[in-house]
Amino acid sequence: MRMKSAKLIAILCIFYVNQCVCLKKVKFKECNGGLGGAYFSEVGTFNFIDTKDSTFLTSYTLNSLENSIGNAEIYSQETTKLKSNLNEIYKICGKNRAHFLPYEISPIPRNQLKENLVKALDDSNEILSDLLALSSRNFSDKFGIKEKMKETHESKSNYFYPTHEKNLEMAMKYIDLIFNLNKISENSVVVTVEIGIPVLVKSELFRIFYVPRLNPKTGNFEFLKDQSIRHLVRISSNFHFFLIKNIESCEFFNGTMICDPRQTKRVTDRDSTCVTKQNNYGCYESDRFEEICEFEKLKSRHEEFTYLGDSKFYALLTRKANYIYHCNDGRVQEGELVFTNREIRRYAGIVEVEDNCTLRTAYTTLINKNGAFDVKIIDDKDLIWADVPKIIYMPIWMFASSVTIISLIAVVILIYRIFIFISRFKARQEYY
Repeated sequence: MRMKSAKLIAILCIFYVNQCVCLKKVKFKECNGGLGGAYFSEVGTFNFIDTKDSTFLTSYTLNSLENSIGNAEIYSQETTKLKSNLNEIYKICGKNRAHFLPYEISPIPRNQLKENLVKALDDSNEILSDLLALSSRNFSDKFGIKEKMKETHESKSNYFYPTHEKNLEMAMKYIDLIFNLNKISENSVVVTVEIGIPVLVKSELFRIFYVPRLNPKTGNFEFLKDQSIRHLVRISSNFHFFLIKNIESCEFFNGTMICDPRQTKRVTDRDSTCVTKQNNYGCYESDRFEEICEFEKLKSRHEEFTYLGDSKFYALLTRKANYIYHCNDGRVQEGELVFTNREIRRYAGIVEVEDNCTLRTAYTTLINKNGAFDVKIIDDKDLIWADVPKIIYMPIWMFASSVTIISLIAVVILIYRIFIFISRFKARQEYY
């Protein structure tokens, strides 16, 4: 009996070691992409500070300034400076002053020309100073921006607004400003400034990894040509997107995220850019992206591994591949690198290489030395044609952790001992 018990324990231990050695083929959401050349790794969910509405902030009229120039050309020094200020004001509003000329001139008495021109120059200096301060987000109490925000928040209670002082400071730093300049009549020009009202919206932040894709028509490996977008924000409520080239243009605080609007691109049509379309249709065949994405052919290989961080690689194969996975502690595993039964993703997925372990296929070796990876391109024909050993697997629930395995072995031994005890007890009863 003891011999049988020992054999049973030995078999369970062998199964336990066999399962723990296996290369981890990490589960991931299929719609995270990859098939079109972009893989989306979810960073987390945030309250993203977006702009819902805009409200009037201030306005300036340029009538008297333009009129002063038309009447006082004899004062060349003053008019040259005034013209320069006006050109800058138009530029801040995204306009070219030359396109608005000429203006209808109202005569000014000759004895008032100099005084009028000096006042116009002072006014232009003040207007230009205000617009420069606003465009650079250097707000003063003069503009009353916080009061404007609070007024709008109170009048529209159905919106979710940032109320924490830190969130308000972040919103003020990146507030959306709209400068408008319009010629109302032949002698009337008005500059208006509007501010966007910040609102909090639920969003998901993704980091984009550019991975190779397999062209469904040619069978060639390809990369996306444009790899400039590194992060993507998806607004959950309306599927609007924000494309971010540099995440350092964003700030995070207490589950809230805001990005400099000058460093991000808003996309309202999810099919209008390559990365937003892939984020939306990432689980479909890659030929959906042919119309809007540009690809570049790679040198022909049978497999590609792209590092995703945290010891994980995105693997793309042209066919099934045999592998050997071994670790410095003596563990060794051999098998086939197949990720799913679905043909579209059968040879595309994520593998995890643990510290001080090595994954070797016929064409690639991935070596993890205490978290530092070394990737080598090889050509091992013996591994290509090697017969893959059959491996016995037990149900995955039995291998959730080492504690579970030890507990399982203990339970088996306990049940066995109880069975022996009952058998002996019955035998004694029958004897007596």
